[in-house]
Amino acid sequence: MKYFTYILQSEKDFRYYIGHTSDLERRLREHNSGKTKSLRYRRPLQLIYFEEYDSREQAAIREKEIKVYKGRNAFRKLIAGSSSRYRSFLKHLNEFGFFYIARLQWPDNGNEYHTQNT
Repeated sequence: MKYFTYILQSEKDFRYYIGHTSDLERRLREHNSGKTKSLRYRRPLQLIYFEEYDSREQAAIREKEIKVYKGRNAFRKLIAGSSSRYRSFLKHLNEFGFFYIARLQWPDNGNEYHTQNT
């Protein structure tokens, strides 16, 4: 099973939320539906960064590391370090949902993601 450490950003107040989960799509839906009390009034939330791990322990350790970074240069570098191609990928995830990932193609020419014609 895969686990994810992720960063969400509120479109309302532009603050960040850092967490980990085994089901990124479900967790994003829960956050945006108001099931997380601390984020209920900060919706909508956008996924802006994630990392994949092989164990829950690794994901939880990384979550704690990133929370220590929060508000510091390391956190800003982590977020700024995601390339335009990665941001394009996240845009597709936020717009179309995770079920749509299988239909996204990583471009060979360095341009943004595009959908398959299936």
